[in-house]
Amino acid sequence: MITISFDSKRSELQEFIRICDIAYRFAANHQKEPVLGFILSNITGHASAQIQDKIVHNWHELKEILQQPFSEKKTESQLMEELNTLRQNRDEKIMSFYNRVQSLLTRILNTFSQMNPTERRYRSDMIRDIALNRFTLHTKEEISHILRIRIPNNLSDALDFALNEERIINERKQFNSKSINSSNKYCSNCHKKGHTVNECYKKHPNRNQVRDYTENSRKIHVNQPTNGNTNVSNRQNKFCTYCKNPAHLIDECRKREYNN
Repeated sequence: MITISFDSKRSELQEFIRICDIAYRFAANHQKEPVLGFILSNITGHASAQIQDKIVHNWHELKEILQQPFSEKKTESQLMEELNTLRQNRDEKIMSFYNRVQSLLTRILNTFSQMNPTERRYRSDMIRDIALNRFTLHTKEEISHILRIRIPNNLSDALDFALNEERIINERKQFNSKSINSSNKYCSNCHKKGHTVNECYKKHPNRNQVRDYTENSRKIHVNQPTNGNTNVSNRQNKFCTYCKNPAHLIDECRKREYNN
């Protein structure tokens, strides 16, 4: 059954006609009228406006009505000349450039509809290679370099490689931009580089509780003596009035205990 619609794009007309031809050809006589109605329901947009006042009795009449305003006006040689001038614009995304190449390729292939199958297959393969070569060589230089290394087999593969490389390039630019912005920052509060006064942890301590907690813990650890150091300090402050020796008191004096 018919799985696509037509809304006046010239590049899609031949594929729509091909599918409708097959559906109408294999429909039984009592099915042709319902099939025609289904075809009409799949014509939308500007194309629908073109046929709304027309009276059609079968698919062949409808096909002629569609071909008059929407069939390709340019010749194959004119379209080929246009294809051979395509290149990715400076600020153009790779997907946009791919769509331009693919659209033009489809329009060229549609001009082969009247050829015999063998010739059409040969010419189609040749034009697809030309379109692939155009896409590979005339994307932006960084992407084109990768495509020439990867050697894609078709436009779809080339698009996958190009999209991945475009993503890597964009991520690299974002990283470099952040690095530059960070190096240019200066804090008027603590007079240090790398951040602004709004990001200063000294001016906004609540934003850096973890850092403050770590620093405070470290200070406490340094300033407070350990139990071993405390015992040593206590022994150094003691003095025995009986044996006249330091490090203990008279009630702890072993010499006094022995003499008694």
